Amino acid sequence: MALIVEDGSGKPDAESYISTADADAYHLRFGNTGWAAMTTGDKEVCLRRSTAYIDAVFNGKWKGQQSFPGLQGLNWPRRYVVVEGDPPDYWNILTKSPGFIVPDNVVPKAIVDAAAIVGASAFGITDPLLPPIPPTANVKSEKFVVGPIENSVTYADNDGTIRDLTTRFPMLELKLRPYLTTGAGDGAAILLLERA
Repeated sequence: MALIVEDGSGKPDAESYISTADADAYHLRFGNTGWAAMTTGDKEVCLRRSTAYIDAVFNGKWKGQQSFPGLQGLNWPRRYVVVEGDPPDYWNILTKSPGFIVPDNVVPKAIVDAAAIVGASAFGITDPLLPPIPPTANVKSEKFVVGPIENSVTYADNDGTIRDLTTRFPMLELKLRPYLTTGAGDGAAILLLERA
């Protein structure tokens, strides 16, 4: 089954933010030879999974709102998204700072690139400079008592969020930060957990 790529029109059946051809070009630019060795079918599966991951982890954390609420299949495209900073061709009167408005029929390059990054990781290909951080890297201490059964886990950042339990992608978080609401660029707190 052919991969259905979001093109900015808000497709209800979109499955990916990036096509296999564009992902091939991205990985070729960065020398990810493992990606080129994959079959087209495997690439499509990885890109579907990466887009689903991005939408699940950052759902509710994006700036703006969907361009076609209730109709589009993915979180992007979005409207009312203002990215602060360069280029200073737009002056945000609310924050009194330079920035630009993302057109409501565009999936930004950062989101497209993020889908390529996570797609490769879904097949075990990672960036050696900013590799994914496994959930076990966040564990600071563990405590187990057998009777009457007690379990305690302390995480390094100790904020009790879903990022303590999932693999984190530093490159992804850095690329997506300008498109996220304040405080959501570090993996986003989307679930509080309590352990007995």
